Amino acid sequence: MGEYLGRLAGGTLLLTAAPAVALVARRRGVVLAAAATVVGVLLWAAAPVTGRSADPSAAYIALTTLRYLLPTLALGALAVALAAAAPRARPLAALALAGATAWSALRVAALPPDERVATGVIVLAALAGLLTVAVLGRVLSGSAVAAGGVQPRTGALAVAVAAVASVGVLVVGASGWVARHGRSPSAWDAGAATWLAAQPRFHEPRDDVAMAPFAMAALAGEHLQHPVVTIPPPERCPALRRRLGRGWIVLVRPAPVRFLDCLRPIPAAFADQHLSVWSPRSP
Repeated sequence: MGEYLGRLAGGTLLLTAAPAVALVARRRGVVLAAAATVVGVLLWAAAPVTGRSADPSAAYIALTTLRYLLPTLALGALAVALAAAAPRARPLAALALAGATAWSALRVAALPPDERVATGVIVLAALAGLLTVAVLGRVLSGSAVAAGGVQPRTGALAVAVAAVASVGVLVVGASGWVARHGRSPSAWDAGAATWLAAQPRFHEPRDDVAMAPFAMAALAGEHLQHPVVTIPPPERCPALRRRLGRGWIVLVRPAPVRFLDCLRPIPAAFADQHLSVWSPRSP
């Protein structure tokens, strides 16, 4: 439990504060955001490999699944931020936001330099967020009607512009993602990612990526062009070798010994201490 708390840091406060501020604020938007936060946490907890396992190969993976909580963390932050508009919930919301920010800042400062996000990136992200809030707030407040509401057309336009801008940022960030992942010093699959990113065929949307004993989403490619499948444990050698006619085979250590024996006559195109990769072959 301590390792989960150490990685979530201030996110823990956001997840726990969301239902608390909803009970205090009693506003529809806050209640909906808090309910979505609770559902998101439950779905994450019920998903495969998110809990700790006695299997050494799955122990590391369990902690890495915390990244799937990012949308839920955003919902928790939204619930707390909306609650700050309610006078009775404002002190609790302010305390939760301040505590989450401080806890996460201390956690980031304690990280090794090679795992820490550059301070400039954090500052730029914070400034971009503040600028977005200021612009949207000005647009919405300027369109308020006499009754104190916001014209639906203007509000919808502001949301649409924000959505398009968000998609644009994600598209730009996706370009070259596999190669950037390979340059991450803390990524155990960095070597394979770097090698695959340098292979022209990997960028063509026609090959499967078959993996065992588990699959890695990163190998789907930056445009999700590769279907990633897990090789069933009972699969026999002829069926396993036929997969090379359809795409790549990646075996993560400790890989099933039987699969390694099946592929032993075929040299791996890439191998390091973490995994081995076999390139597609003509059927």
